[in-house]
Amino acid sequence: MTNRMPWSDNADPRPIWKVWDDFWDAGTKMIGYWVENNPVKTNNPDVLATIYKKEHSALVSISQLGKG
Repeated sequence: MTNRMPWSDNADPRPIWKVWDDFWDAGTKMIGYWVENNPVKTNNPDVLATIYKKEHSALVSISQLGKG
């Protein structure tokens, strides 16, 4: 959920943390990229999608696998 760059003015993770804090509540369900029936797929095997689902909304987290 956060960037992996060193903390700096150009890589401040606090905005990402705020989105998460604003979205998350006890009714939120995570559907991981590894779940076979995850309704969000990408067309690139190195790009993964995890869903955080609520009754009337969803947050999709996208990540790219690192290449060595």
